[in-house]
Amino acid sequence: MDVLVRPDTLAGTVFAAVMAGIIGTALWYLVTKRGRRRWGAGAVIVIAILVIWAGQSFSSPSRPDLYSVSVSVTSDSRRPLNNVVVSSSVGGEVKQRSGGWEIVIPSATLPTDRQVVIRAESDAFNPGSVQVVLENDPQPAVTIQLEPRLATLRGIVRDEQARAVPGARVHLIGYSAESVLTDQQGAFVLPTHGAEGQEVRVRAELNGFESADQYHVVNSMPMTIKLVKEGQ
Repeated sequence: MDVLVRPDTLAGTVFAAVMAGIIGTALWYLVTKRGRRRWGAGAVIVIAILVIWAGQSFSSPSRPDLYSVSVSVTSDSRRPLNNVVVSSSVGGEVKQRSGGWEIVIPSATLPTDRQVVIRAESDAFNPGSVQVVLENDPQPAVTIQLEPRLATLRGIVRDEQARAVPGARVHLIGYSAESVLTDQQGAFVLPTHGAEGQEVRVRAELNGFESADQYHVVNSMPMTIKLVKEGQ
C-alpha cells in the first residue's frame, strides 16, 4: 500500500523535533543540576510533545474551501473525446470547457480520506475512472483514458439458392485463429476487435465451395455471405 506524505508537514515535523531536542536537552541539564531528575524527565517529554504538535500545526497550510478539478478524456490512441458524460463520486458542478471538463467540488462534501473518484462514460467506449486525493492544490488536473467497446459481428452463410450453409468456417482476415463454424441455420458470431462503425473483412470457407471474402461495416444488422460451389 502506498503512503502519501505531504512534504510541508514532514519538514515541519523534522524542524519541531530538532527544536524539541535542543530545548529538552537544555532543560534536562538545568533541572538535573538542582537534583530534580524526575520533574525534569516529565517536563522534557511534555515540552517535546507540545513543540512537535505546534510545528506540525504551523507548517500545515490551510486547505481550500472549493476545488476546481480539470478533467481530460482521451481514447486509447490519446485522441481527445468530447461526447462523454463526466461525473464525480461526491457530486459537484460539472462544466464542459474547451479541451475537457471542470468539476467544482466544495471541500465540505469530501469524505474523511478526501479521496474522489472521477468517472467518464460514453456509448462507444467502456466506462473509465481515476482517483484523486484533494489536498492543498485547489486546481488539480486528471486524465481518463477510455477503451473502445468491442462490437460483435453476427451473420449467416447461404448458398446460391439462399439456403443456410452449416459447418462453414468463418473468421476475420488477420484473426484466423478465432474462426468459428456456422450452426445448422448457417449463423455465426465473431468478435471484431473494434467498435461499431468499423469496417471489417470476413472470410467464409467450406470444402466443395469457393472461399468468399466480404467487407462489412459493423452495426446491429447481421451480414450475409454467399458461398458458390466450386466449378460453377
